Formats: sequence, structure tokens, C-alpha cells
Amino acid sequence: MSDNGFINLQELDLSFNQLVYISENIVDNYLKILSISYNPIGVYLLKITNPKGKLFNKLQILRVENTSLSQMPDNNLITDLNQSLPQTLQVLDISGLNITNLRSNILTCPHLKYLYMTRLYYLTRIGSYAFYYLNQIRSIHLDNCIRLNQFNDLSFGIDKISETYPDHTLIKLSFQNCALTKLNRTLIHFLKRITYLNLYGNPWNCDCQLYQLFYEIFSRKTTFLSQQHRYKSNTSHSFK
Repeated sequence: MSDNGFINLQELDLSFNQLVYISENIVDNYLKILSISYNPIGVYLLKITNPKGKLFNKLQILRVENTSLSQMPDNNLITDLNQSLPQTLQVLDISGLNITNLRSNILTCPHLKYLYMTRLYYLTRIGSYAFYYLNQIRSIHLDNCIRLNQFNDLSFGIDKISETYPDHTLIKLSFQNCALTKLNRTLIHFLKRITYLNLYGNPWNCDCQLYQLFYEIFSRKTTFLSQQHRYKSNTSHSFK
């Protein structure tokens, strides 16, 4: 890819090519939308960012789906990428990457509103404070993470037995076709604003905690998608 910059370029879509490297000099600071999805760019992904924050300081939308990151273990690349992301980012799509554990301090973009992390086939766990720093998040999609079976009680930074919670902006949450068997009670406090919750296609193990969560869902005006016939009930509670 040439190092010649594009003056005043605001949107650049390089998806579905065979790129393995992009120079940090390819664009100037006017870029707002960048997509490099479906390129074998792999370990060279970091070459398009600037750790000093001088490049992409107006970027609002970044899509890096299926960019062949299987060579990087333990989320190191995603962590480093985040450290280079601009504070202006509002939409981030990292679907199809080889992430195994979503830890804290990985997603710390304060203005991020829409987060897409679908088809993370190796993701097994969402750790504590994973979403804590997303102060303006409105929608999180984790569909088809087929190995995802752990959702930490403090993923949003709220104690599971606390009756207080921060003034969050999340209104849409989707875990369709994952491997979750239970959810923590922190989601109960989020239901006051969540209007869409998709839990379809998970092998739920229905205990008292999950019953309380679902009871809150059914009692509020929340679009709720699930698959009742896959529930495995260990209690006498009924969801009918």
C-alpha cells in the first residue's frame, strides 16, 4: 500500500482484499471511518495505529472483522490496539477475532456506543470490569460466541448483591447462540433501561437466581428472546 496520504479523506473501506500491511502514513487526521475487515493483515494490524495518538484522532468507526489474528495469544494484540485507539471512537467491530478472555482495561473507549463482538469462536469468559469503562455504550452484541460460558458478576463493575448501580446507557444486549448456563443478578439492575435482551440458543440451567432475573424481564417492557424448551430446571419454578 502506498505511503501517499489522502488529503481530507474521511472514509476508507479496504475490506475483502489481501492486505497484509498498511502504512500509518496512508491517511491524515481527517479520517472518521475505517474498515479493514476480511484481510489477512494479522500481526501487522498495529501498523495502522499510532501509540502517541497523533493518527486517527477523529476516527469514529473502526471495523476489523476477521483479520486473521489467530497468531496472537492472550489478547495481547487487542490490548495494544486499544491503547492506540482514539478517544473519539463510537463504533467498534472486532467480530471473528481470536479472543479467549475479555479482561478489564481492554475496552476503555469512553465514547464507544456500539460494540460488535460476534463469532468470537474461542472466547470462553467475560471477566470483571470488561465493560466498566464504556460510559456511553448503548448496544453490545456477543452473538455466536459458541464457547462463551462465563459472564463475570462484575463485568459491568457492579457487585451482584448491590442494589445500586451507575447511570448506564445500555439499552440493547445480545448473547444469542452462546454456551451460557447462568447469568448474574447484576443484569436485574440494568433492566430499567434495557429494551432489547436476546438470550436465544443458550443451554440455561434454571436456578433461583436465573428465575429472579427472568421474572424481572417478564415484568418489564423488554423485548426478550430466549428458547424455553432448552431450559434445564433444578427448581420448582415455572416460566409459563
